[in-house]
Amino acid sequence: MSGAAPGVWRRDLIWSGIGTLVPALAALWAVPRYTAALGAGGFGLLAMVWALVGWFSVADLGLSRAITHGVAKALATGDTRAAGAVVWSALALIFPLSLVVGGVVAGGAPWAAGWLQASEALASDTVRSLRWVGVAIPLTVLVTAFRGVGEGARAFPALGAVRAPIGVAFALFPLWLLGTEPRVSTAVQGIVVVRGAAVVVHAILAAAVLPTLRVPRLVDPVARRALLSYGGWTTVVQSVGPLLNMVDRFLLGVLAPVAVLGPYGVASEAGTRIWLLASVIVPVLFTGYAATLATSPADAVGAYLRGLRLLVVTAFPVLLGAVLVGDPVMRWWVGEPLGATAAPLLAVMAVGLMANQAAQGSQAFVQAAGQPVLTAVGYLWQLPVTVMALLLVVPRAGATGAAWVWAGRFVVDALWSAWAAERAVPLARQVRGEAFRLLLLPPLILAAAYLVRRVIAG
Repeated sequence: MSGAAPGVWRRDLIWSGIGTLVPALAALWAVPRYTAALGAGGFGLLAMVWALVGWFSVADLGLSRAITHGVAKALATGDTRAAGAVVWSALALIFPLSLVVGGVVAGGAPWAAGWLQASEALASDTVRSLRWVGVAIPLTVLVTAFRGVGEGARAFPALGAVRAPIGVAFALFPLWLLGTEPRVSTAVQGIVVVRGAAVVVHAILAAAVLPTLRVPRLVDPVARRALLSYGGWTTVVQSVGPLLNMVDRFLLGVLAPVAVLGPYGVASEAGTRIWLLASVIVPVLFTGYAATLATSPADAVGAYLRGLRLLVVTAFPVLLGAVLVGDPVMRWWVGEPLGATAAPLLAVMAVGLMANQAAQGSQAFVQAAGQPVLTAVGYLWQLPVTVMALLLVVPRAGATGAAWVWAGRFVVDALWSAWAAERAVPLARQVRGEAFRLLLLPPLILAAAYLVRRVIAG
């Protein structure tokens, strides 16, 4: 698929899947228990904290993806010294900034908590939780940076072997702590402990797969500027993209009581688990695209199309199931009445998730070609448009309206991503028709299935 032997990328996909899906199963088991321990409002707050911890990985200046890109290209040409220098240069920029961002978040916790319409019982716990988010930020940044080394070196078997137990601990250790003190801030403290352990493990792994990393060295000023340029635009992608994905929850929390986030958060947590499939596939594709584009752009275009097909084939059956049988599954998963309220929201979200699943393949191709600016520009104009749409729709249509705006934004982004792929690699125009069919036809089928089901249900 990407220039490596077929057996290699199949191996990489299997181990990437183990490292991603095993923790996902643990999280799926844990979510109903979190809702039982914290209540709908508390779980809504915890879901927002999970999203914030992920979003604030922006503090790495996008350099974790730049690390993967640089290591993959350098190793493709056999330059291991350059690969180590890229990593050290990125770390020298990442860590100090992450400490600053974490400090700002922790210090601004009372102000941020004031924006949320939390109940009196949750108000003080919200502040404590946000302060612990500040502690989690530099740890999260280091984990993603060291993981980027492993991905760039195609050490997916080793990554999978360490990510699986760490991911299970991330899902279950905070839940265990809630048995002694059922507060959201207690769960967030558990998240911080697991993140700290993950930093140590991933650092050891990075040094093992890239021995030149053991000797500190920096790239030259020209290469450092190129690294910052790539990382800067990737930062926009990594910050604005997740913000686009969570702005619906934030505005619901501002425009309505936090308790409304309960069913919406459950639907979002269930639906966005489809991203786990992409998180299995896309890192493997990105590493392969970066290495192959450095040696054979024509082969990379073929790999790009095959990557889109793989993303669609893996996601479509799952999302079709969410549309057709999501109601009984959600009722079984989180019980009544939360499941009954969340299921229709999940069906709407499935339409956008299908478009986004394939679009992530296009975005990985664009970034592997060294053009993250194209994805960044798309996110920058989509953010204000999405916010305005939510401000208009949410007061009138509530959570259902927010779900439709969220889904529609993903469809628009899929179109933009296909265009960006052609701009980044002009040879991709040769597969334009097939690419657009893969990006748009599956979401249209899901939307039609949703409407038919609504008509039949009356």
